[in-house]
Amino acid sequence: MTALHVHRCGLPADGASLVLLHGWGMHSGIWHGLVEQLQDRYRLYCIDLPGHGRSPFDSQQASLPAMAEALHDAITGDSLDGPVHLLGWSLGGMLAVQYTACFPARVASLTLIASNLSFSRRDDWPHAMDPEVLADFARQLQRDAPQTLQHFLGLQVLAQPGARQTLHVLREQLRSEVPPSEPALLAGLRILQAADLRPLATEIRQPVLLLGGKGDRLVPPAALENMQALLANARTRMIANSGHAPFIARPDECARQIRSFIEHVPRP
Repeated sequence: MTALHVHRCGLPADGASLVLLHGWGMHSGIWHGLVEQLQDRYRLYCIDLPGHGRSPFDSQQASLPAMAEALHDAITGDSLDGPVHLLGWSLGGMLAVQYTACFPARVASLTLIASNLSFSRRDDWPHAMDPEVLADFARQLQRDAPQTLQHFLGLQVLAQPGARQTLHVLREQLRSEVPPSEPALLAGLRILQAADLRPLATEIRQPVLLLGGKGDRLVPPAALENMQALLANARTRMIANSGHAPFIARPDECARQIRSFIEHVPRP
């Protein structure tokens, strides 16, 4: 299985380890602002998902369980001692949940930013995206992948105060690396369309921080409330004046919430 690219920064080996997983269509460079806020306190491992950034696409890594195995190889390959703190944004949050369910002994805590246990709306899970919107993205992607990515970036800041600046950062980050591969984008969309991680969530006992943007139109605040009800040890914090990428709109406040959360996680 193809190895995932890992960007390492932060404290030397005696610091707590924090693994960061980006969302659909982006790469590990998206964490730049948050890294600046956290690198003096943690060892940071920013990982490119398959087919994104500097990680090549491997068709064997097109499902969440297979991506979790690849993530496990990346984490254990770094010889990290003890459980890690795991942070995932959007699709990266779904991967973080999958990984925690598969390898619970390797995870000390879980931070989910603007993520959902099911991104596709269901009869018993109403606070999610319209399935037809996701299906339309898949159709557009096969016609014009660059334009589809730009459309998705626009949705992330819809109706958000300061949307122009956040959108500028997202676009600059997207341009700063090789574009994600179309097979990887399509695989990610299929996960967003089909995955329902609610059964896995009920098995998770680690402390969980649910961070969301108050103006997020893709993962509304009500979705985080529903997630908290399924997770045994979760807390929710909403970031004002932000949408689907609160760590870009409000990196200082997101970092403060993450630090406060991790500092209260019991040491193994």
